Amino acid sequence: YGYDPITLPAATYWRAKEKIAFEIAIPHALNLFKAMTIEGKGPPSHEDFMRDIVQANQIELPELPVGLHYRYDSQTELLMVESIPQNP
Repeated sequence: YGYDPITLPAATYWRAKEKIAFEIAIPHALNLFKAMTIEGKGPPSHEDFMRDIVQANQIELPELPVGLHYRYDSQTELLMVESIPQNP
């Protein structure tokens, strides 16, 4: 995951109201999650992140345009927007 036009931190993709989810709601929920774990780390996978952070805290993620999807990176603990690979 990098800072290129294909893969970006999700927070840079949105403005105003949508950024609240990425700059306030998700970091707060992630900090609470980490505080409740022995390891002090975020969820280990994208599926766990979506269940334990987004769904559990009823965070509404903005709908993405066709060809893009959300992907949580457990190493950086960031929710990214990435393009879906096109099949030839």
